[in-house]
Amino acid sequence: MPFAWMLNVVWIALATIAVVVFLSRLIKTKLPFHLLGSIFLTLVVSQGLHFWLNNPDLPTLTDTQRTVWLAVAFLLGLSTILRAIKWLLLELLVQRRGVKIPPFLLDITEWFILIIVILAMIRLVFGVELTTLLVTSTVASAIIGLALQDTLGNLISGISLQVEAPFAVDDWVEIDGIEGIIVRQNWRTLTLRTREDHRVMLTNSTVAKSKIINYSRPTNNQIQTVYLTLSESFSPNLVKGILIEAVLGLDDVKLHPRLRSHVVSMQDGCVTYGLSYWLDDYSDKVIARDKVLTRAWFGLHRAGIAIPDPTGDYRVALVPEDAAQRSREAQQAKLFAQMQSLDWLDVLSESQLHHLANRTAVFTYTS
Repeated sequence: MPFAWMLNVVWIALATIAVVVFLSRLIKTKLPFHLLGSIFLTLVVSQGLHFWLNNPDLPTLTDTQRTVWLAVAFLLGLSTILRAIKWLLLELLVQRRGVKIPPFLLDITEWFILIIVILAMIRLVFGVELTTLLVTSTVASAIIGLALQDTLGNLISGISLQVEAPFAVDDWVEIDGIEGIIVRQNWRTLTLRTREDHRVMLTNSTVAKSKIINYSRPTNNQIQTVYLTLSESFSPNLVKGILIEAVLGLDDVKLHPRLRSHVVSMQDGCVTYGLSYWLDDYSDKVIARDKVLTRAWFGLHRAGIAIPDPTGDYRVALVPEDAAQRSREAQQAKLFAQMQSLDWLDVLSESQLHHLANRTAVFTYTS
């Protein structure tokens, strides 16, 4: 048979299918859908062609028809072999051993090999001169090139991003003002998942032109700073000590050794404080910020330091002259009633309980 070498590739593809299926069972993983589809097409075409060529009851194929079908079976077999190799590389090296191989580069390599093989088949099997083919398709190539200008730009940008590798899948990044974790990157787009679980798709050309902030490199440890604006009537050392205590009681955040708590600015009777801390995992940014601010609020509240209203928000209220005295008396009466309900204070007289209530201060440690 003049095209026996093509059939050999098909048989190699079938052997590859058997090996891939065996390995998938051995390492207990499922075959991807695209590889299953390629295997199915290869089996259907190869077995159908084999049945046709060896069945004398069916019409005999012409040389051209046989050549075309053998070429199709050959390309399907080669594609199956390449996809099987790519799956083995990704499954065994990337997932099992942690070796970083961008899937996009493997896709480009697969396309490149297939294009070279197709051009070689056109020249060697069908006897078509490539120079003639290229000259006659100049106009069509120009039209297709203009139509695919943006697509080609995304493809080239994707290749440059893969080579430079400013990020990887599962990295927390901020691109073009959008923060999220990278879930997928292919030849055209980059997909982010935001904290609100939204999927944002950015074209590679947009990503290549944007400012990229990677919060996962070189390590997952990131410095976070929260800011609080308080009245200038309170001692900065007192406030900074309270803010530092808010972080010291947490396990998943640590104080920055140099910045810690610091005064940022003083303006319009207010002082702005910054509290800087190390965050072990950037994905916990919102949760850690909530814990820090919650503990800071309780600490400030216990010290009698109120967080003022926003700048420019002024309210005028008529307050009786004895309002403060009434508030103290109401608090003392409440404390006196609570003390009367405690059995271990029964040894005190009523006057002693009143005296104790007047000298007791109330601090809130939790809600």
